[in-house]
Amino acid sequence: MQIECTTTSAASQVLWILTEYQLRPGKEFHMDGPNLPEPPVSFSIHVNPLSQVMRRFRSIPGISIEREHAA
Repeated sequence: MQIECTTTSAASQVLWILTEYQLRPGKEFHMDGPNLPEPPVSFSIHVNPLSQVMRRFRSIPGISIEREHAA
């Protein structure tokens, strides 16, 4: 799954959620961007997030989710 953040606020919220659910950078996800930490920031998530995680992602303004599939 890919999440693209158009603001630094959105990127920090996504990162907070990922770490809160104990997903590890470099293992279950990684982040990328042309000029990190400036937007756009993309997250590639290599696991299927739980449905409550997906609900939290969807509530964040300034993101788009591609190839979404929740557990």
